[in-house]
Amino acid sequence: MKIGRNHPCPCGSGKKYKHCCLLLPDNPYADPVAENPAAGVSDDLADLLAEQEFDSLEDVQAFADQFMRVRNEEPTDDFHGLSPATMHRVLHFPFESPDLIGFSEQLNLEAQAPILTLLEVLFDQIGDGLKPTATGNLPLKICRAVRSVYTEKHPDYSEISWPFRELRINTEPDFMELHVARLVAELAGLLRVYRGKFVLTGTCKKRLKAGSVAGLYPLLLKTYSRQFNWGYWDGYAEMPFIQHGFLFSVYLLQLFGDQWHDSDFYANNYLNAFPMAVNEAEASFYAERDVIFKQCYTLRCLLRFIGLLGLADIKGTANPAKRDSFQLRATPLLGAAVQFTSKAVRGGGVAH
Repeated sequence: MKIGRNHPCPCGSGKKYKHCCLLLPDNPYADPVAENPAAGVSDDLADLLAEQEFDSLEDVQAFADQFMRVRNEEPTDDFHGLSPATMHRVLHFPFESPDLIGFSEQLNLEAQAPILTLLEVLFDQIGDGLKPTATGNLPLKICRAVRSVYTEKHPDYSEISWPFRELRINTEPDFMELHVARLVAELAGLLRVYRGKFVLTGTCKKRLKAGSVAGLYPLLLKTYSRQFNWGYWDGYAEMPFIQHGFLFSVYLLQLFGDQWHDSDFYANNYLNAFPMAVNEAEASFYAERDVIFKQCYTLRCLLRFIGLLGLADIKGTANPAKRDSFQLRATPLLGAAVQFTSKAVRGGGVAH
């Protein structure tokens, strides 16, 4: 009997099949067709070929090519209405598919985001130049000035992302949100060290002159998602697929972000779409790979990407059993910054 991926694993572990024996290379419950989608496609194609009459091998090849094109364009429930062909572009060409995804070069609203607040105060403090410390970091008085504005303007986010914010800052990396914002600004070509001082680049000054710091947002979004290493500020294994699939996470937020959802909701739906991504995680004595992966995804993607970039509001959960989770709801900035235009988007099943 075929075992559904979301069914309890027949081994009796209590986990879903997709998070248990399905992951084993020698899975004792494997259905060759079910576990290898290509096998099912091949069988379907073989059945269709048997019903046709062809005059040449070229006709057979053309028929097979057309079959695969149609199959790859069919939306799937696991991808929430995206087809395999569309998902390929979402994963591999997020900024090179204007017919599918639009990234605004200019926003039609005054953006509010934790990273913008951090940089707005920082740029103001830098002014015409700011001498770094001997270790190349921002001076402590600057870090503390930024923290004062940041925690006041984003109390809910800073409460979750920086639970030890009341501790004394002794160096810039003690305030990692600011440290990361500074690094991203440098990667984006907005900030650099020149003649021994932090200075704003000509590109940064030109964009700020044309408007507020919100005018820098499209560049910051692209830089953070593509150039900055999300694993820089945590102790998890590499797990690059979390960052590689950033746009699908944004897509999930656009589908379901009109209401508050727990962070586990998004982690489960992401892993439901890409169950083999758990193989990037390293199991520990305390948790299995799927748990580790979801914890890392929640931290890197939901909190430190979607939250820091202001694509969603974040608040704590009232459920005491979920101390490590939080709730998210999309902000107007999400729709203003990213637009999905594919006609293949039709919704799909939801994993809770």
